[in-house]
Amino acid sequence: MLLGYDFQKFYDLDDIIYDDESQCYRVVGFLEKSSFYLNPSRGSLIYLLDKAFVIPLQSDKFEAWGYCSAINSTFIITDNPENLQIIQEKSNELGLYTFESISFTDQLQYLLEANRFEVLTIGFIMTTTLIFSIIGFISNLIQFINTHTKEFAIHLLCGGRVISIIQRVLIQVFIIIFLSDIIVIAIHRFSMTTFLTIVSSLFIGLIIMVYPIVMLSRTQINNILRRSQ
Repeated sequence: MLLGYDFQKFYDLDDIIYDDESQCYRVVGFLEKSSFYLNPSRGSLIYLLDKAFVIPLQSDKFEAWGYCSAINSTFIITDNPENLQIIQEKSNELGLYTFESISFTDQLQYLLEANRFEVLTIGFIMTTTLIFSIIGFISNLIQFINTHTKEFAIHLLCGGRVISIIQRVLIQVFIIIFLSDIIVIAIHRFSMTTFLTIVSSLFIGLIIMVYPIVMLSRTQINNILRRSQ
């Protein structure tokens, strides 16, 4: 039998493993990391094999319906279509099942197109949602700045600097981003997904802050007082 990549820490080659029915299997190898199985008849379902056991078919343990199921789920990978014809002829010669072969390559191409459309659709929805979220966030920051105009004017009249006002706005933005990243860390731990999410969130935070920073950096006391009247 073949074992998934994660079992290398528990088993060695030639180890003997018994199942619930006392059937023994010998470990002959391990799958590469992130190996997977894609069933052409169920393109949206991908089986990850890092924690899988791959065992040979055992005809003596099959019920009658088991043979049909096994044949329908059998995929022969070959570069020579004549091999399939040889198998068909041998099956007919022995009086066994008659069957037809379907191109795995064509099926995979269909699955790739279907998955590509699904990814593009989800990406479009997420991008649209992100754009509206950024616009809403920027609008709220502008509303915050306009609401606290008098307070900012007093701050500047007392000798304060615009940079301290910008820092106050920055804190509000990055507190929300920080709390969001904490949730990601709790779910995915410290992984590449977590790293990319944190970097992306910081980049989005900087995009959100561009206009409010420009708006505040150009602010003068006279304009603030005129606007607050």
